[in-house]
Amino acid sequence: MACDVIKIGSIVRNKERFVKRRQRLIGPNGATLKAIEILTNCYVLVQGRYIQNALSPFAHYSCFWLGNTVAAMGPYQGLKQVRTIVEDCMNNIHPIYNIKVGATFFPLCSADTHSWLT
Repeated sequence: MACDVIKIGSIVRNKERFVKRRQRLIGPNGATLKAIEILTNCYVLVQGRYIQNALSPFAHYSCFWLGNTVAAMGPYQGLKQVRTIVEDCMNNIHPIYNIKVGATFFPLCSADTHSWLT
């Protein structure tokens, strides 16, 4: 069991683009993140919030970021895969491509161990 903290805040400079790519990593209802966890046998936590003070007259300048990191725990080989998927996602490669490639190397077809629907 090992852990890894991946800093993603400095990879993308544009704030809106960063938020979209981080949301792409999570996926709809956390589906992409759950697929990454099942594929790599790691627990993955995406941290970070984009906070904008809309009440301020300088709303454009009163934005700040909290905790732009991805933390992962699990076996070493899985951590290497998680780091690759996260860094590729921040470099505009959709994580589903890495999930498909990983699923061909590590078959997930046994229905009694994992369910993609839960």
